[in-house]
Amino acid sequence: MIHDFKFDIDPGKPVGIKETMGSASDVADAIELCFPLQADDAELIWGTERVPINYKYDVSVIYEDIVELLQECMKNKRVEVYFGSNTFSGSLSVTPFDDEFELEGRWDSVSGNKEKQLNQISVLKTKKSRFLRSWSGILENVLEAVGNSNLSFSLATELDELRLLLEKSRTSEKGDGGI
Repeated sequence: MIHDFKFDIDPGKPVGIKETMGSASDVADAIELCFPLQADDAELIWGTERVPINYKYDVSVIYEDIVELLQECMKNKRVEVYFGSNTFSGSLSVTPFDDEFELEGRWDSVSGNKEKQLNQISVLKTKKSRFLRSWSGILENVLEAVGNSNLSFSLATELDELRLLLEKSRTSEKGDGGI
């Protein structure tokens, strides 16, 4: 059953650790190094439930899934991703319809043990622009923190690809017609 409950993501305002030293093998590794455990979490709003998404231990694990999700959604394709973090785990299927996405979630493990409540609202609809903006907010925070860190890593190409993805997302958001 499709619900007209709310879907959103509050990306929070996490502050990365600028004094981070060392090296990172990829952006996911850099995320874990750049964000302190106590950083402001992002928050998934699924229906009436709010679920924290920790930057250090959730976003670092699901980063590639978020990138894939946005890339496919901007092509207006159906996509299914599996988030495999210990405290943010489950599958999300996204199907495009006109100017909306239908979201079907199956939640296995989330902070606060809210899986049962989340799974009672398995399907939601949301505007494409809201969906893209929601996930892009997390990636904007990642780009800022990793870009401002003192980490030495050879990920210039990966960060450039992230910047390009975010720019395409902003372009797509402006009228829903771009996707």
